[in-house]
Parts: sequence; C-alpha cells; structure tokens
Amino acid sequence: MRCGRTWGHASWIVAGHSWGGWLALRYAMRFPPRVRGIVAIGTPPPPSDDWQPGYRAARSARISEEERAFFEDVRGRRHAGAFIDPDEELRWAHLSWRMDFADPASTPDFDREPLFAFPPNYEVNRALNEEMEAWSESVDVLAELGSIEAPALFVHGSGDPRPEASSVAAALSQGRLVTIEAAGHLPWMERPEEVAAAIRPFLAELA
Repeated sequence: MRCGRTWGHASWIVAGHSWGGWLALRYAMRFPPRVRGIVAIGTPPPPSDDWQPGYRAARSARISEEERAFFEDVRGRRHAGAFIDPDEELRWAHLSWRMDFADPASTPDFDREPLFAFPPNYEVNRALNEEMEAWSESVDVLAELGSIEAPALFVHGSGDPRPEASSVAAALSQGRLVTIEAAGHLPWMERPEEVAAAIRPFLAELA
C-alpha cells in the first residue's frame, strides 16, 4: 500500500468501516510513519475474542422465523456454489442490512436508496474473513496492536449486533472508544449528527 506516497502525502488519517477498520489498523502497523490518526466505525474485536456466536444470535433475533429460514437457505446455497436467483439475492441483501440497524423497522428502502454503488462481493468477503481468522490464530493480535502509536478513535453504535472493540481500543496507547446510542452498524446513517460530533473534535486535535 503506497497510496500516501503516490498521492503526495507524507502522512494521513486512515479510516474504515467494519472490517475496513481492521484494514486501517493493519496499515498503521505496517507503515507507522505515514499514519497521523485512525478512525474505525463499527469495527468489531478480533476473532480471538470469540464474539461471532453472540453476534449471529443477535442478528437472527431481529428477523422472523420465516426470514431466518430463507436467509440461511440462501447462505448455504451460495457457499455450495449454487445459483441464486437475482430476486432472492436482493431479498437476502435487504435482510442482511436490516439486521444491522438498531431499529430494523426503520431500515431505508435500499431499492430507492442503495447503500453502495456496487453490490457486495461475497467471495472477497469470505476470503478476507478467512485471512483475518488465520492472522488472529497465528499471533497475539492485541499485543501486536500495541505497536501502533497513532491516536485512534473507535465509533460504535450501541445497537450494533457486533460487540464494540473495547479490547482493541485499550490495546492502543492512544485509543479511545465512543458509543453512539440508538445506532447500529451504520451509525452515520442512523445518527449522523452524533457521529459527526464524535469525529470532528478528534480530527481537530490531529490538525
């Protein structure tokens, strides 16, 4: 990763959402002189914290029994390499995002307000998760994070089914955690003003 040098920046602030927060942390570990600060939103703890079973249960509780059956059926067929009908794929994606909102009933209509310009790449997602788990099994992740000296802000929604990365924030010499109440995994959509109020002072300190 040579983006900072390529774009003419001696150092910069790296930020990411969910797994992207871990990408920012890994970047800071590999290129410490280039990182002025880190912002991680909705970033969960490392796999070694064994949080996934509780996370899956919390998500499943937010949809109906029929929806859970459909969700798991499509997930299983996808992992088996079977064809997924586009309408099924769309419904599956909607359910997946709905479970990430603190109030699933308030989830936007993603047909009208798409979250991203491109659909998720599940193959890449699976590969990245496997790589993260392998790294977590091979090293003491929290000890490795202790090498990061840059200030780091973790922003987490209280209604995110993933647990907050309190262990990660504590492992960093300048890590801090801000919880956004009544927000889920996408707090900037659910509580934009609160997220801005958390991030702006942090950025001002770095400036």
